[in-house]
Amino acid sequence: MLCGFFVCGCADVKTISPIRRNIVASVYASGEIVPENEHWISAEKTGTLLNKYVKEGDTVNRGQILFVIGDETREAEISAAKASYALTSLNVSDSSPVLADLKSAVIAADAKFINDSSNYRRWQNLWDRGIGTKSNLDNAYTQYTISLNERKIANQRYHTKRGELNVSNKVAESQLANTRKDFADGFIVSDQDGIVYESLRDAGENVAVNEKLLMIGNCADRIIKLYVDQQDINKIKIGQKVLVRTDQMPDTVFEAKVTFIFPSMNRNDQTFCIEAKFRQRPPYSFVHTPVEANIIIEEKRGALVLPRDVFAERDSVWIKHNKSQRKIPVKTGIVSFDYVEVLSGVDENTAVLVDWYKLR
Repeated sequence: MLCGFFVCGCADVKTISPIRRNIVASVYASGEIVPENEHWISAEKTGTLLNKYVKEGDTVNRGQILFVIGDETREAEISAAKASYALTSLNVSDSSPVLADLKSAVIAADAKFINDSSNYRRWQNLWDRGIGTKSNLDNAYTQYTISLNERKIANQRYHTKRGELNVSNKVAESQLANTRKDFADGFIVSDQDGIVYESLRDAGENVAVNEKLLMIGNCADRIIKLYVDQQDINKIKIGQKVLVRTDQMPDTVFEAKVTFIFPSMNRNDQTFCIEAKFRQRPPYSFVHTPVEANIIIEEKRGALVLPRDVFAERDSVWIKHNKSQRKIPVKTGIVSFDYVEVLSGVDENTAVLVDWYKLR
């Protein structure tokens, strides 16, 4: 840039001319690096951690057992549920001791009914041929009706009891299934391949249902979570370039791109969360490390620019005009941290006052 001094009264006011250079407009954001698919594994029941099979930094596979949660009554409950189900299953089987007497009563009632029914038909046939007495026929009919009712009652008792035993068997089966599920809930397994990044509990400690036990994440891919001020979120688009610096390698700039924008604002700090992914994997595997980033929202090569601090207002500058000075409007474009693109109003030969505030 061409610089000079312009004398106005007692003040020497420095001037500068616009120059051409590459300009980049960006939005600042801070955040952290997290593993992809990061989530907490929680206890599904209350109890004591009987065993712990992993530690922080371990690689785990989907379905691998991580913890075993137990309590003093579990084995007794399972044994009791198995015994109850076995007994009720026996009671509804063909060899049921509970139904044996009732089944014998049904068989006996059937046999008696068949006999009394045959006897009644015999006396009825004799009576139809004019043989026998009316009292014999009436007695045979009475025994027939008694046997019919006894058979009906015996069958009702048998089927009622069998129904009750079937209900008891279903209840016992359900209780056994619930007890087994409760037992299975004590085995905490990994739901994905990944790395254990954080563990909060050790064997011997008591845990409550839904209590966080350890955090697992993808061992290969990492995500950059960034937090953008609400005034800048409308400038962020999917696919924009992100320049990232980490505390571990402060002199290295990593390139990433915006992959997701969360629609909900954090009311506590009035920021929006966005996600970005590295274009190339960084040479370290640490996570939850703080980062600072610049999200590139616009860039232009060979733009005509002026430093931001020479502007009296966003769209005006003071320039040298003959032996005096005057304020003129300018049309601006991209605004970076240090420079502003000038689209019209001044050119490379214009002497723009730097210390314009000294004119006041």
